[in-house]
Amino acid sequence: MTIATEIMDESFSKAVIKAITKEAKGDIDVIEGAQGISGAAQGLILTDDFGIAEKWARKMSVVFMCENKADENLNDLLNARNEDKAGKILQIYKYSKVSRLINACSMWNKKYCRENVSKSDVANSRENIYKMVVVCSAQGGTGCSSFARLMAKRFASEKKRVLLIGFDNIEPPEEEAAEDGHTHREFIYKILNKRSDAGLDVMDYVSLHDGAYSFTKGSGINPLIHLDKDEVMRYIEGITNYNDFDVIVVDLGVDMTERGLALMDLADEICLMNPRDERFIKSYMNCISTVLGEGIASKIRFIK
Repeated sequence: MTIATEIMDESFSKAVIKAITKEAKGDIDVIEGAQGISGAAQGLILTDDFGIAEKWARKMSVVFMCENKADENLNDLLNARNEDKAGKILQIYKYSKVSRLINACSMWNKKYCRENVSKSDVANSRENIYKMVVVCSAQGGTGCSSFARLMAKRFASEKKRVLLIGFDNIEPPEEEAAEDGHTHREFIYKILNKRSDAGLDVMDYVSLHDGAYSFTKGSGINPLIHLDKDEVMRYIEGITNYNDFDVIVVDLGVDMTERGLALMDLADEICLMNPRDERFIKSYMNCISTVLGEGIASKIRFIK
C-alpha cells in the first residue's frame, strides 16, 4: 500500500512522512503528493485539508486528519457495511500516535477496496486505539478522585491495562517507591526535553496499586500542574508512544485551564461529577461548549 500525503503545513508534512516511514512495517510506502498515486488498488490519500479529502474521496480511499478528537468517525466507518463506505472519508485525530494512524490507514484501504478483512486484522487495528476517560467537576469536593479510582479499578477488573493520572495540587509520596528512584517528575522532564527517549519506557516510572498503574510520586507539588497545554499534549503522546495502555483515566478535578480543556477534547469520554450547587452545571457546560464546540456534549456523562 502507498500512502500519499497532501498536508498543507510543510514542516508537519515532513514530520508525518518521516514518522510513518520509520514506524511502518511490510509493504507500506509513503510519498508526498497525490499525483504519485493512480488508484485505490495502490493505496490512499492522507490529508489535513478537507477540500482535498472531498475531491479525492470520489476516486479512492481518503483519510482526513481532523483537529478535534471528537470529530473522529473511525469506529463508525470501520463497522459500517461495505456498500456504505464508497465516497466516505475516514477522519482520525491529527495528533494520534503513528502506529494508530498507520493501522487506521491500512484498515480503511482494505475496507474501501472491499477486500476480505479477517478478525485478526480488526483486532490489530483496535489494539492501538486506547480509551481515555477524563473525570472532572464544576465544583470542588464532589468526589472526583474517588470516582476516578473506582473507574480505574473497574477497568482493571475487566482485564484492561489501566493508567491513572491525577491533577491534584499536592502529590503525596506512595507507600512504596521504585527501587531505582524513577519518579513522575523525572519522566515528565525526559519527555519534554527529549532526553534519551530511545530507551525510555513508561513502565519504569509507574507502579501497580489496586490493579491500576500510576506514576511513582515524589513529595511536594504535582509536576503536572506546571505544564501548559502543549506540554500536556506532549506528555500524553509520550505515554502512548512508549507503552500501550488499554485505558487512561485522568482525574482532572476542577481544572478549566487551556490544559484541562485540551484533555477534555482529547478524551473519548468525560465523566462530569454532579456539583452540590446545580447552578454551576449550566455555566460550566456553556464554557466548555464555547471553547470546544457543541459536539463535546456527546462525550459527557453526568455522575450523581
